[in-house]
Amino acid sequence: MQKKLIALAIAGLASSAAFAQTNVTVYGIVDMGVINVKADGRSSGWKIDNGLSAGSRLGFKGEEDLGGGLKAIFTLEYMLMPDVNAAVGAAGDWSGTATRQAYVGLKGNMGTVVAGRLQGAGYNFACSHNPVAGGAFDTISKLTGGALLLGCGSLGRTNNSVAYISPNWSGFTFEYNHARVTENANRLYSAAYAGLAAGADPAHGTDDAYANLVRGNYTNGPFSASLVWAGFEGGKNNTTGALLAAAAQPVDTKEWGIGADYDFGMVKIYGTYQDRDTDKTKAAVPVVSTANGDKWAVGASIPVFKVGSIMVSYADFDADVNGWDADAWTLAYYHSLSKRTTLYAGYSDVNNSRLNASAAAASSGAPRTGGDASMMAFGVRHTF
Repeated sequence: MQKKLIALAIAGLASSAAFAQTNVTVYGIVDMGVINVKADGRSSGWKIDNGLSAGSRLGFKGEEDLGGGLKAIFTLEYMLMPDVNAAVGAAGDWSGTATRQAYVGLKGNMGTVVAGRLQGAGYNFACSHNPVAGGAFDTISKLTGGALLLGCGSLGRTNNSVAYISPNWSGFTFEYNHARVTENANRLYSAAYAGLAAGADPAHGTDDAYANLVRGNYTNGPFSASLVWAGFEGGKNNTTGALLAAAAQPVDTKEWGIGADYDFGMVKIYGTYQDRDTDKTKAAVPVVSTANGDKWAVGASIPVFKVGSIMVSYADFDADVNGWDADAWTLAYYHSLSKRTTLYAGYSDVNNSRLNASAAAASSGAPRTGGDASMMAFGVRHTF
């Protein structure tokens, strides 16, 4: 009996030591509020909603010291919808994202390499220089068009991705992402696909779509600046053994952006500019995308009452196609009850040109084409 107790004690100590080698952190955000949305051509109404200032989430991250300055790392982060009966990782009104990010990799003196579903260079750029990034008050994210991979939300996340992130070299960091947007090139086709016999090659092959993104960032005290480039190659596709129609062809898109912010103490100012150029490929007649154009935004965060901040933001989309322009502005107030709990309230307004229909809130319908929209929201956010 005594030998069995000793063996159990040794086993327990061994398992505790093994667990201690990997440091795992559970973290998250629970954000709940009330929102009222008005849109031309639709009835207005109140909603109790989540994620108004920041997406509610549950995450797990950890690292294991492998020795010699090398560490194994991982992150698993999922969306939460605390206002409804939904499973962890269910996609909600505010985002089509269920898995916000999930990756595993290695970190050492020469940098970090990770693979999985990533909040990569496009996400990091779009979220960095914006006082109201990632929530219902985010002005630049409201405007339809002008972005494919550069977005502080679902646009900035890529599946099937690998990334390299450099160490910090005197304030400068660099990251490169490669994403396999589709993974069909090596698959066999069933009889149900394009009417082909199982395993037969289609009349026109299918290439994978893929994306490459590069971002450089420099931070020195109160100043920070980023430069990003993104390229999306649509590959080619087929249906019923024939090439797709010109208007349905995959797209090739090039984007670039620049952003900066500076903290003067009494006010912190932000600014971004980004440009998108999309071409339909392999089309007999060139197809001009209404999403082409440039977006820019300016904003400020003004500390008040020692524990509060007034947030202002204005964004504009200048489309390459006449009639697709839009702009939006936000005024919000954030009040910190503690380091982890924040009250917030704000108002946003969206103005569309005659062909655009950008919505004031992702959780509501868009206005009629050419109509305007607005939203008012307030709530509480708790981080853990």
